[in-house]
Amino acid sequence: MLSRPQKFGQRMRELSSGYAFAEIRAVREELARPTDSTEAERAKLQDPRGFAAPLVTSALSAGGVFYLGRCIGIARCGHQAHQPRNLVLGVCVAVPYFAVIACTTTYYKYADVLDSVLCPADGDTNLARRLRALGLRLAPSETSTFLLRYTIRHIDGIVAVAERGPGDASPEYFGSRGFVGGLGPSRAPARASDAEGATAEGSERSP
Repeated sequence: MLSRPQKFGQRMRELSSGYAFAEIRAVREELARPTDSTEAERAKLQDPRGFAAPLVTSALSAGGVFYLGRCIGIARCGHQAHQPRNLVLGVCVAVPYFAVIACTTTYYKYADVLDSVLCPADGDTNLARRLRALGLRLAPSETSTFLLRYTIRHIDGIVAVAERGPGDASPEYFGSRGFVGGLGPSRAPARASDAEGATAEGSERSP
C-alpha cells in the first residue's frame, strides 16, 4: 500500500517559506567560492547520489506525460499524430509537469543532505553554523526546532567543558575543527581560566 513520504509536509513548507531556496543558493555560492566549507562537506553537497535519481525519474515520467498529452489531443481535439500543434500540446503539458515534479522530488531527496551538513553528527563546523543562522529566519516550525535543538545541544556541551576547566576538554565537545556552537577554538577554555583567575584574585583580597 502506498503512503505519503514521512517528511513530505515539512519539505513542502520549507519550499513555500523560502527556506529551501535560501539554503540552496547559499550552498551554490559556497561551492562556487569556498570560504567556510571543508573538502568533505563540498564532496557531500556535490555528490550526485543526493539529487540525481529524482531528476531521472521526473524526466522519464515527463516523457510519458508528453505522449499522454498528445494522445488526448488526438482523441479530444482532432489532432493528427504528427501535426505541430499536437507536438506543442505535448510539450505544454510535459514541461510544467516536469518542473513541478522535479523541483519537489529533488528537493525532498536533497534536503536530507542539507540536514546532514547543517547538523553534522561528528561536530559543528563553520559552514553548518552559517547555514543554520541563515535558515532559522525562514524555516517552518519543525525545521527550526530541529536546528535549534542541535545548536542548543552543542552550546550545552561547550558550557560543560568551560565549567569543568580546560584540562578536561575532550574532542567530542569541540568537533573536527576544535570548536562547537558558534564559539571559537579557545574561547571556552579561556572563560574557564578567567573564572579561575577571578576566584584566585578574590581570595587574595579577602582578609
